[in-house]
Amino acid sequence: SGDCKAVERKVFVTSVAYHGDLKEDKEPEELSGLALADGHCQELAEGAGLKGTFKAWLSTTEVWPAKRFDTRFAGLYRLTSEGAAIVAIGWKGLIAGTLLHAIDADESGVLRQENVWTNTLPNGTSASMEHCSSWTDSGDASTTIGKSSATDATWTNNLTGQACSGLNRLYCIEDI
Repeated sequence: SGDCKAVERKVFVTSVAYHGDLKEDKEPEELSGLALADGHCQELAEGAGLKGTFKAWLSTTEVWPAKRFDTRFAGLYRLTSEGAAIVAIGWKGLIAGTLLHAIDADESGVLRQENVWTNTLPNGTSASMEHCSSWTDSGDASTTIGKSSATDATWTNNLTGQACSGLNRLYCIEDI
C-alpha cells in the first residue's frame, strides 16, 4: 500500500491503570509527575518489545503535548500490533480533533476501551488548571479524562472534574 514506506510511530493505551499521582508501591522516590508517566510508558513499551522513546499524553499548567512532542512529525501514528490500524497521519492529524482510529489497544495489542488521564484538549494543549497537582496528587484533586474507544474529541477531552483518586490508563505515544 501507499503507506508501506512511511515513517511510523506507535501509540497505545496502557495495560495498567494508575491513580492520579501515577505512583505504584514499587516506584522509586526520585520520579514523579510527567517524568513518572513517561517512565511508565517507556517501561511498558520495552516490556512489549517496542523500540523507541515513549511519552505520556498528559498536560499540566506549564507543559502539554504540543510543547513536549515532535510537532513536525508527518509520518503515521499506528497502534502497536503488526499491521495495526493507523490512528493519525502526522502531528497535524493527531491534533485535528478526529482520529482515523481510536487508541484502543495496549502495548501488546490487546483491546482496551478505558478511561484515560489526559487534561489535554484535542489540539494538544492543556485543558485546565486541574491536573492532579501536576500528576503528583491522588487525594481530593480532579482533572479531565478521555476515552480510548473514541475517535472524536472525547478521545482526549471527555469528562472534566474526575477525581484523581480514581484509576485510569495513560496514552503513550512514540516520540523523539
